[in-house]
Amino acid sequence: DSILLVVELLKKITEGYSVVTIGNSSGGYMAMIVGRLLNASHVLSFGGVFSLYKWGGSYNEYTFEDCSFFTKYIGTPKSDFFDIRNLLNNTSNICPIFHFYSSDSISDVPQVETISSGSYNVFPISIKGKVHGITLLPCNFPYIISESCEKLTKIVNTIGNRPISSLRFSMKYVGKYITIRYYFNRV
Repeated sequence: DSILLVVELLKKITEGYSVVTIGNSSGGYMAMIVGRLLNASHVLSFGGVFSLYKWGGSYNEYTFEDCSFFTKYIGTPKSDFFDIRNLLNNTSNICPIFHFYSSDSISDVPQVETISSGSYNVFPISIKGKVHGITLLPCNFPYIISESCEKLTKIVNTIGNRPISSLRFSMKYVGKYITIRYYFNRV
């Protein structure tokens, strides 16, 4: 029932381990929260949410006010997590967050815009596409998940602010053989 209780449990379970948190969409949201509070090595977020207040334009175009599930918690401790930018900016651990998002998604772009002017140690990686949460080819995940923070930082620096297609990303950073094998196995 409480994010902080979950984090306390995870601190006990992961004591002595190097932690990387990973999540997609709302799982990316939790990966960012838990990663920072656990002092993770780094976070991989795929279309994660930074602010529930900026969720307009989602699949059914509900606004925050339309979602009674959220509004009933305004003013309670749960509402502290409706916008996680303060948490990301004010924690003593500033583990890097590698945030993969779809460059033309009406859900993902407003989320990235919420952190564009801050110093949150978030590194957005724009993948060409319109679908929320669908960024990389499935064959890429085993490699990206196992990459070091240093290697991921190099990838971010190489790509810069330009959107890259998932195919090009796969060919360049995971390898031509793996990418071609993935496509041939789909036929």
